[in-house]
Amino acid sequence: MESNSTRFGFLNAVGAKLKKMNDRVNLIIDNFNNEKLYMMDYVHILEQYKELGIGDIDEFCASYAFGMHIGRPYDSPESREAMYLELRDYLNNLKAKGEIK
Repeated sequence: MESNSTRFGFLNAVGAKLKKMNDRVNLIIDNFNNEKLYMMDYVHILEQYKELGIGDIDEFCASYAFGMHIGRPYDSPESREAMYLELRDYLNNLKAKGEIK
């Protein structure tokens, strides 16, 4: 008898379904891990910086990130750091463009 080279297996269909389900679960987890748990109001941030923090971007960003996280359900060192870095980049870019001091 001659083979037609068609693969046969009892687990192929089940394995493919499990891989597809696993890929979907991993996609959901990756999306959740990449989501920010906070929102940034850049107009408010700029107003606060001009009122409270002119000159020391790092100190302002650290204080702002801490203040926006304390007592909130999404408070974690990782989230604070992410907000601090995002805010710092935003203000440093404005400073480089000459829009703030």
